[in-house]
Amino acid sequence: MKILDVPSTGKRGVVVGMSGRYGQVSRILAIPTNPRTTAQLAARQSFSTQAKTWRTLTQAQIAAWNTAAAEQQTTPEDGQSGKMTGLQLFVQVNTVATLTGQATVTSPPPPLPRAGLPLAC
Repeated sequence: MKILDVPSTGKRGVVVGMSGRYGQVSRILAIPTNPRTTAQLAARQSFSTQAKTWRTLTQAQIAAWNTAAAEQQTTPEDGQSGKMTGLQLFVQVNTVATLTGQATVTSPPPPLPRAGLPLAC
């Protein structure tokens, strides 16, 4: 709701003040819920496992993941995209593998072709 007030930001009890598109805005504080579903817990456990596995890789394996990650562009979301780190690519690849019942891989997979671009022959 737009209000006429002294500009302020931050939480005041259960009300949050912020600048909006059309001026000062106040809203009720939203506290996100954490349902702890089975799928959510499995994904979190997989993230944790992959982060621990990353720390056991050799420097050569880490360099390979970093090189592979630098060659891949992330999918644009909210107008932003960029390069991933080797750790991010490692966790992404191996979390999907773990959740689909496959084994963890220690060397990066070949890069996927970009959608919409013609494949080289």
